Amino acid sequence: MRIKFHFFIFLFFISMSSYGQEIKFHSAVDTLSINGFSFVFKVQRSYSEYSPMAKDTVLLIYRLEKGKEKLLVKHFLYMWSADCNNVFRDYGKVEINEDKIILTTDYTQQRSDPIPDYRKRIYKVNEKGQLILLSDKEGRY
Repeated sequence: MRIKFHFFIFLFFISMSSYGQEIKFHSAVDTLSINGFSFVFKVQRSYSEYSPMAKDTVLLIYRLEKGKEKLLVKHFLYMWSADCNNVFRDYGKVEINEDKIILTTDYTQQRSDPIPDYRKRIYKVNEKGQLILLSDKEGRY
């Protein structure tokens, strides 16, 4: 009975670790003032849900409220994924233009039939410090 119990715990651990992503902090943290409000930009590295060898990179944008961070947006700077025929890599970037935060992602397919694609989201920081989505466009090159 003892061996069966330990084996069950081992299987349970394997199944839980395959569904959850282990998040590890990268050393990149920046605080910026946009339209008079403080925003914290954190970069996190995590194992990809598709491959334990690939690491994704996500940018988390927080607004500081009374000394506490409130999560507003998650934006992948690098994401690795795959299907049975192709490997996909997503490359993201962030730009600050006056009171606007511009998030861009380029989706690329690395083998077989490449299908380049992009997504661009533009947020405006209003007078209350809220992010207002001005534009969310996807398209092909």
